[in-house]
Amino acid sequence: MKNPYAAGFYALLAALLVICGAVFWAGFNSDKPNSTQDAFAFINSISALFQALAAGVVAALAYKGLTSWKQELNHSKAYGVVWDANVAFRKIEASIERLTDHWSRYCPPMRASIVIDAVNKDPINTQFKEFIEHCQILDKVVVKTGWEWAERAEEMQAALDALAVEVHKPPLTDTQVLTAKLTAKTQESVDKAVERVESAMSVIEAGLRVLDQKYS
Repeated sequence: MKNPYAAGFYALLAALLVICGAVFWAGFNSDKPNSTQDAFAFINSISALFQALAAGVVAALAYKGLTSWKQELNHSKAYGVVWDANVAFRKIEASIERLTDHWSRYCPPMRASIVIDAVNKDPINTQFKEFIEHCQILDKVVVKTGWEWAERAEEMQAALDALAVEVHKPPLTDTQVLTAKLTAKTQESVDKAVERVESAMSVIEAGLRVLDQKYS
């Protein structure tokens, strides 16, 4: 680690050497007229130069400090946005676990419109709205590459709606007519719907982890 006082030490050392040199020069030329005045004039010139250099160094340090402060402020703001998005995502994660656990035990056949209406009345709908808002802020303040995070949140919500509709379809049986078989659910179709939800959640979780490590 660099010593922050090193520059000041070397500056004082240089000033001392200049003064000693000027005094020595004045003593060496003491038999000449105006030698002392010339020495002090030399010291004053060097002092003026050092003052100008010192002013430049102070200005540079002040600019560097201001830049560092702005970077730290932006860093803290970004971390706050990431943290809020992470909290909102964890709420959705808990609600999805609650709903899927309920559907695994009880999911009578229902029309898609009724299923979506039930999901919209569930607390998870409000949680999705909040999370999408946080993702929009994340896109604007932190990522700044379009609407990547908002689209991820909307994809996760769409995947959950599709899963809700799928699990509430009537199961496929051999006695069903052809049209009913086309709209019936199978274990494979349910597994694909579950996989879509899990994939959307994994993308968001991994992305939030990267941002959290970057700004924490």
